[in-house]
Amino acid sequence: MEPSSVKAAEEDKEGSNFTKRDLDSKYFKDSFSSQDEFKNFMDNIFKDDSLTGSEKAFINRENFAKLTDAQKTDLNTLGNDKFLKVDSDYKSWEVVTKTGDSYVNVPYDWPDYMGLDLSKDVEVLSTKNMPKVQERIGTLGGNNFSPLKNETTGECFNMGEKSIECYIDNTANAQHLYNIDTENYIKVIDCIADSNTVSATTKLNNLIDEMNISRSKWDLIEHATIDDMKSYQNSYIKFKKDASILYDKKGIMHDSDTVFYGLKGQAAPWLSSRGGAGKINTPIKGYMMEDLGLLKESGGK
Repeated sequence: MEPSSVKAAEEDKEGSNFTKRDLDSKYFKDSFSSQDEFKNFMDNIFKDDSLTGSEKAFINRENFAKLTDAQKTDLNTLGNDKFLKVDSDYKSWEVVTKTGDSYVNVPYDWPDYMGLDLSKDVEVLSTKNMPKVQERIGTLGGNNFSPLKNETTGECFNMGEKSIECYIDNTANAQHLYNIDTENYIKVIDCIADSNTVSATTKLNNLIDEMNISRSKWDLIEHATIDDMKSYQNSYIKFKKDASILYDKKGIMHDSDTVFYGLKGQAAPWLSSRGGAGKINTPIKGYMMEDLGLLKESGGK
């Protein structure tokens, strides 16, 4: 007896129907015991070089729908294949590092300039212009945030305005609001920008001691280690490299002594995503900011 199958009729990147193809039932499950099981299951499918990007997106959506709300917590996962790179079909999306480790990297064709719209104003973040409350969908593994609402209309920004329609809309289970310590944020970045890792760590820990004076004993910030600082600086250096290109494009002056505090602008349009939502890009990742006491969750999901 032939295995049961699911017929996937999806649209390709140009909007026309690709050839219908029966997908084996092995690609689908009725339920998952945990989010980790879903991720591992889908990772194996994303590694499958016999499938197109459209088929992988279809399979992912079907399996995502089988998760409970609790299992969907903080998941940002592939929803629409038209946001993938054009050469994503019939390829494994597995990346193998020099050390032999491997991970899956969904090949999104991300917009240039860190997703900021260069036709609009782009500002360097400062204590004065950095929003005190920001939203993020998903975990704190990235360094992009946006305000919850449009200041003019009072309406919440949607996925298209944030230019993240590449993902399944999981706002109900993955939305977070954070209060930002805008005063100490600038001081922390000043410490990390010191290229001498040892002195940078010392300066940062001295600052942490000052920040801890006003915190309760249950909410103290831990000192940074040398390894912590290396991670912060690696994140900062990558941001600095990307931001320098944008600075040049927008005519923002910078030199070897410039400290890159982050950028504030609007999300750029991306294919069918209209963009326009407020957007900030920070030089260190969200979880680093959390560890350093710079942001604290105030609401969301």
